[in-house]
Amino acid sequence: MEQMGKIAIVMVNYNGKKFQNETLRSIENFTYKNFEVIIVDNASTDGSVQACKDEFPWVKFIELNENTGVAHGNNVGIKYALKRDFEYILLLNNDVEMQSDILDILLKDASRAVITIPKIFYYDKKKVIWSAGAFVDWEMGYPQHHGYNRLDGPAFNKKRAVECAPTCCMLIHRDVFQKVGYMDPAYFLYYDDTDFCLRAVDKGIKILYIPEAVMWHKVHSSTGGKSVSKISVYYMSRNRLYLLHKNKDKTTKKTYPAVVKNIWEELVSYDKKKFSKYVFIGVKDYLFGKMGYKKF
Repeated sequence: MEQMGKIAIVMVNYNGKKFQNETLRSIENFTYKNFEVIIVDNASTDGSVQACKDEFPWVKFIELNENTGVAHGNNVGIKYALKRDFEYILLLNNDVEMQSDILDILLKDASRAVITIPKIFYYDKKKVIWSAGAFVDWEMGYPQHHGYNRLDGPAFNKKRAVECAPTCCMLIHRDVFQKVGYMDPAYFLYYDDTDFCLRAVDKGIKILYIPEAVMWHKVHSSTGGKSVSKISVYYMSRNRLYLLHKNKDKTTKKTYPAVVKNIWEELVSYDKKKFSKYVFIGVKDYLFGKMGYKKF
C-alpha cells in the first residue's frame, strides 16, 4: 500500500502504567509504519513515564506539570503534530489493543472531509461490542453507542456515517482541526469527544464507521475499572448539561423535563452507593459555570 502521509498517534497518559505498555506493544505490530507516537503526560505519579521510556525509547513524551484533563491533553498533542509534517492524527486511548492493520484500513476511507473510526470490542469479552459508532439521544441528552453490549454480527458489518464516536480511536486529517477547532477543555473528562464530533458534523465532516478496523478497549480504566465512581458521576452529570447548552438548537420540548426527571432518578438510585452528592455537585457546578478540573 502506498504511504499516504505521516500519522501522529496522540495519547494522553495519567497513571496509565497498568495499560500503556500493552497498547504500545500493539502499536509496534502495526503493518503501516509511517507514524510517530506522542504521549502527553498529565503529571502522572505511578512511574508510567519512566517505565515507558525504558521499554519504548522511540516514543515522544510531552510532560505537563499538572493534570489538565483528556481534552486539553489531546489539544497539546494535536498542536504539536500540526506544527510538524503529520498529515493525519490518530487520537488513541492508552488502554486499548488493536489489530495490526488497523491504520491501513482506517486510512483507505479517511480524507479532509472524512474522519474514520473502528469497531470497538470489550477487551475481556472479545466478541461483545462496546461501540460501533454512536449517536446522541437528544431527549435524554447523552450519547449512546451503536451495538452497545451486543454480540458482533451482520448488523455491525456495514460501513456507515454516524453522528459521533468516542475518541479512544479516531483518525483525523489535519485540515479538520482548521475547520472545526480543538477539543473543548472545559469538559476535562467525558463528553469532549461527543462535542468535537457534533461540531465536525455541523461543518460538513463525515464520521465514518469502518467495521473491518478492529480494536479492544479496557473500558472504564480512567475511573479505576468502575462503571460508576465519584469521578464518572460528577463529570457526566455536569458535562451532559454543558453539551445540551452548547447544542440547544438540537433539543426538543421534551428534552429538559426528561433530563430533570433523569437527574432526580440518579440522585435517588446513587444514594445507596454514596454517589448521589456527586450528581448534585455536578449540576450545581454547571449552573455556576464551574467547568474544567474538579478536585474532590
